[in-house]
Amino acid sequence: MAEVLEERRIRVGMLTPRSDAEMRQAFQWLLEAAASDGYGTLDVEGYRERIALGEVLLLEVDDGEALRAVAACELLARRDGGQGLLVRYLGGRGLKRWLPALIEGLRELANAHGCAEVVVVGSRPGWSKVLLDFGFRTKAVSLAMPVSREV
Repeated sequence: MAEVLEERRIRVGMLTPRSDAEMRQAFQWLLEAAASDGYGTLDVEGYRERIALGEVLLLEVDDGEALRAVAACELLARRDGGQGLLVRYLGGRGLKRWLPALIEGLRELANAHGCAEVVVVGSRPGWSKVLLDFGFRTKAVSLAMPVSREV
């Protein structure tokens, strides 16, 4: 007997939370992404203000039942005079399942803003392996050295 799988429609677009709980969930995922990149914490109130001003674009992945993932993006001025779409934070649950739709949404968002590329920064090292399969390539390496402070 053939198994029938119900396909949910995956929507990728600008974040339009249906409730305060979804907005809190989106920020929780962004906070987790910020904490895991090793560069500190996310200033939630400052980020909310930047979102309201249109400086930060929040892209969501929604399957019709719930918010599944969110990406915080910014427009990046490039040295050649063009611009890129900078993905600062990326978070969610079961992200590998939604990643192809999210990558396509990032491409569409970048095209809509006249961007020449999508750049992902501050991510965990494992992301580089996953994103290479979607056409990303390594352009730079970030290195950090702890410095002890003597008082």
